[in-house]
Amino acid sequence: MINKQKEFISVASHEIKTPIMSSSFHVDSLIDDINDNKITINIIKDELLILKNNLYSLSDLTKVLFDIQRNDF
Repeated sequence: MINKQKEFISVASHEIKTPIMSSSFHVDSLIDDINDNKITINIIKDELLILKNNLYSLSDLTKVLFDIQRNDF
């Protein structure tokens, strides 16, 4: 049982880290492009849509984790 919990925590951590790191990369990229005047409004919109989707994915995963925790106790 402990090994399954460790495996679950490892997978969950990876799943949480992925959208966070992706979002961080997109924010840094947007800031650099804005500072260099190398970006159009359409690119900004596309990048913000990616960020929004990453945040929704993270929110969905968080809800699943809370549901699992609630059912375990």
